[in-house]
Amino acid sequence: MILSLFTLIFFVSAAAAETKPNMTGVWELDKVKSAAVKNLPRRMTLKIQHNGTSFSVSTQYLSSGAIQESSATYAIGGASTGTMHGGPMTSDAAWNGETLVVKSVVKLSQDLMLTDYLSLSADGKTLRLREISKFGTSPEADSTRFFDKSPDSSWDPDAFNKPA
Repeated sequence: MILSLFTLIFFVSAAAAETKPNMTGVWELDKVKSAAVKNLPRRMTLKIQHNGTSFSVSTQYLSSGAIQESSATYAIGGASTGTMHGGPMTSDAAWNGETLVVKSVVKLSQDLMLTDYLSLSADGKTLRLREISKFGTSPEADSTRFFDKSPDSSWDPDAFNKPA
C-alpha cells in the first residue's frame, strides 16, 4: 500500500513537472519595459496559439509608417519550415525549462540566424521575448522585448489599416 502511494505521488509529481506555460493569447508591446531596444516599432502585437506541441505566432507591427505582418507555426520538439522576408526558413523549437527556444535559419542573400527565447512572468501577464540575431557577417544583435497580455477580443487583423 505504501509503495503504491509513493508510486502515485511520483507519477503525479512527474506529470506536474512536465506542465509547460501556455502562451496562448494576444500580446501588446510594452514600449516602456522594452526601452533598451533600438528602433522599436510604433506599435507591435502578437497573437499566439499554443496547443501542446504546436505553437503559432502572428505578428503585426507599425514601423516608419509601414505595416508589417507575418505568421509562423512551429512544431515543438521537431523541425518546421516556412518563410520569412520572402526566404525559406527552417526552425527547431524546444523547451528549456519553462522557456520556449526557437532556433531558425532564413536563407536570404546571406543567412539570417535567429534564436528566440519566449517566457512568461509568474503571473502570466507579461511575455518576454529575447531574440539573438545575426545576418551574414554583421555583428550579432541581442534584444529583449516585453509584451503585456491583452484581451483576445483586442486582436484586430485590420487595426493597423484604420486611421488613428
